[in-house]
Amino acid sequence: MSGLMTQYCESYVGSCYEPRQGEMCLAKFSEDGLWYRAACIEPCLTSCLLVFVDYGNIEDVRMEDIRQITDTFLELPCIAHHAVLKDSEVWITQCLFEDWSSTGPCSQSALNVWKRKFLKNYYPG
Repeated sequence: MSGLMTQYCESYVGSCYEPRQGEMCLAKFSEDGLWYRAACIEPCLTSCLLVFVDYGNIEDVRMEDIRQITDTFLELPCIAHHAVLKDSEVWITQCLFEDWSSTGPCSQSALNVWKRKFLKNYYPG
């Protein structure tokens, strides 16, 4: 699927895609320059805070590196799973917030949206 995803994203013609909060999209990961499925945690003016749903990475991605996702790429379920140790959610949220803040714009509201919308929509149960 990664070959098809790269071909689709690299041949994309159109303006930058701006996903809404909680919306799935395709995005280029900065460390390897490859395209992956992602969900928007928080849109900003020129970038979006995204979680890469098959790996769990979170990154602030420039709008020009985001593409609208097609149904073909939504057929497979998300591979990454969110897990929290019992009684440790507050501590984990604080650690995630510190990590995300160092890599790009993030707010407590973004974390709340991620927990409320993304986890509910893509990891029900």
